[in-house]
Amino acid sequence: MKKLLIFIALLGLLCSCGAPKEMPYLADPVFATDEPLPDYDFQSDFYTAIGFTEMCASEDAYYFTERDLSTDLGAQFIWYYDKQSGLSGKLCTRPECLHSGSTCNAYLDSSVNALSFYDGRLYCYYRPFNNEKTANMCISMNPDGTGRRTEMDAPLEPCGGDSISFIHRGYIYMAAAESEVHVAEATNTPRLYCWNIKTGEETLLYEGPSTSKFINVRAMPLGNDIYFAYSETTDDGNGTINTLCRIDTGTREVETCFSNQADYFIASIEPIKDDGVYMICSRPEKSCIGRYDFKTGEISYSGEGAIIGTENMMDGKVIGYTDEEYIMGIGQSRYCGVIYSFDGEKIAETAALTEIDGDKFSELSNKNGSVFTTLMGCDGENVFIRFDKIFASSTGDVTKQSIIYYAFPLDGSEPFELWRTEKVYEPVAPVKGSAK
Repeated sequence: MKKLLIFIALLGLLCSCGAPKEMPYLADPVFATDEPLPDYDFQSDFYTAIGFTEMCASEDAYYFTERDLSTDLGAQFIWYYDKQSGLSGKLCTRPECLHSGSTCNAYLDSSVNALSFYDGRLYCYYRPFNNEKTANMCISMNPDGTGRRTEMDAPLEPCGGDSISFIHRGYIYMAAAESEVHVAEATNTPRLYCWNIKTGEETLLYEGPSTSKFINVRAMPLGNDIYFAYSETTDDGNGTINTLCRIDTGTREVETCFSNQADYFIASIEPIKDDGVYMICSRPEKSCIGRYDFKTGEISYSGEGAIIGTENMMDGKVIGYTDEEYIMGIGQSRYCGVIYSFDGEKIAETAALTEIDGDKFSELSNKNGSVFTTLMGCDGENVFIRFDKIFASSTGDVTKQSIIYYAFPLDGSEPFELWRTEKVYEPVAPVKGSAK
């Protein structure tokens, strides 16, 4: 009898070892896997260095959110670029629509936190200025711009400070360094929130200690885990304390991977399955690649000083873009994409762009002009860079502005234009009574 009881106990133990882990917080049973789910996983290829996703892609088109310079400057619209035909425009198919105001299907009214192609539809999480009921909301529409609907209102309004957002496996996530004032003392607190897309239920997943020092936050999903990193300056201001946490989205358990002092702050992260969490680690005039090893828990650094330009981690690589004049000092401004491995080795460089509409970048200052650039993404075929070209009068008033999206093919062929919006400003009238 005693042997029978032991056998039954062992059998139960073996069965329990093979039982699936309880994950009560998954938004859908289909998410009970750490394997990639392309239809539901966040498209990290378009995760900008400032933590927003303002561009994404389907098999047929690229989508992005941007102002229309010919309309209200505070308004945002969803735009598309058809990969096959090369056509682009606002994502609204209503023939009677003027595509200039809030009645347009593509109108967003405000800044965008996250744009994602998710579950066969285009999702956009943003903060409308003119909606008193909510601080953040999520809308979705079909790939052709039809069928727009509100998915969720998120009643939480963060207290300020930097924040980054993305949509992943049924939830909208927001990592924030929230600023608050307590008894005349300002503090910053690292927090990670999520909202269920369908129900709007809000959850605070992680809250770190508050500090009066500066905090920089980053977050990225991998399967059912969210990796949340934040850096804060040390008391003497000469270093940083970096912390990396893993949050299991199925159980909402939190594990601290490391928390230690370093010479660099964490500027960007990308976890790679069965490998580790890679980090762009920066400090003034230097940067390198850090790696947290999943198996050993150790941190290593490589490529110090080798990464140049403005960079981010996308598509399992370090993607940068740069002005060659800044690097080489040769007097010829030329923008290009530069691709590095996670070891800091330069593995590719796109063809360069030296001018737009006949205006050479190196000569813009002679015409009271300037150009500002932003890395928007990299999908394995192209690096996407946004150009904001501005001309001003001798008094500093803007006379003409162009916002242009360029694709820089990784095969080295010539960059090509995806889309643009332009405006020529009316001359500013002199104030009455002023000297001529």
